Amino acid sequence: YGDFDFNDMVVSAEREVITDADNDVRFVKVKAVVKAAGAGMAQGWALELTGITPGDVVGVNGSNVAGNVMTLGGNGTENGQTNAVIPVFDNFNNIINRAGGAFFNTIAGSPTGTCDTVTVMIELKKSSAVQIGDLNYNFFSFRSGDRSHEIHEMGDMPTDLANMTLFGTKMDASDLNNGESYVSVDGLPWAISSSGNAYPTEKTDMVEAFLKLAVWAQSGGSLFLDWHTTATEGVFRNSTKIY
Repeated sequence: YGDFDFNDMVVSAEREVITDADNDVRFVKVKAVVKAAGAGMAQGWALELTGITPGDVVGVNGSNVAGNVMTLGGNGTENGQTNAVIPVFDNFNNIINRAGGAFFNTIAGSPTGTCDTVTVMIELKKSSAVQIGDLNYNFFSFRSGDRSHEIHEMGDMPTDLANMTLFGTKMDASDLNNGESYVSVDGLPWAISSSGNAYPTEKTDMVEAFLKLAVWAQSGGSLFLDWHTTATEGVFRNSTKIY
């Protein structure tokens, strides 16, 4: 659990899909910026297109990779995967520009750092006949020093290269046989995707900053869907604990 501040890596991302006249998906574009990095452990960020094979991909352009974290095939997808896995970046230290200190944009009042924008273009084969409805985005982070340590959103599955022995250890309560993945013993997630853009300050427990997070997560996402975007002070959030 650590401090459960959910700012070890915060990524702001946009997706764009380009189709042809037959409504077949030809390009998927991902634009990403690291907004915060409150961890000393370097991390990368990638996308698994569940149900789409590496052979469906013509090529990948724009990934920020050093070459020693992920092993890629000639088309830019990761080797050894059933589904197409595309790196966005493999180490956030290669794209962020720190303003000083060990933490990047997590301590209120400290100088603000910047980040280079990473734009990844994924070209799909026409013969694959992928439709927009076929796209299943499984974004995940991983340790730059150990690619097999993956973190996905609750309910998303690990890739073929994840270390499966980590599930069910320490504070993790995942049960992949029952479709329960990346969930803690308290029913909380290890990663979150949201339309909001705020996150806790360094060493602030996420549930103390966003007051409806726990109920939302423990309900399986059925309650308080606006937990992150509603700013009602003292009810939905504690602004003194938000960066």
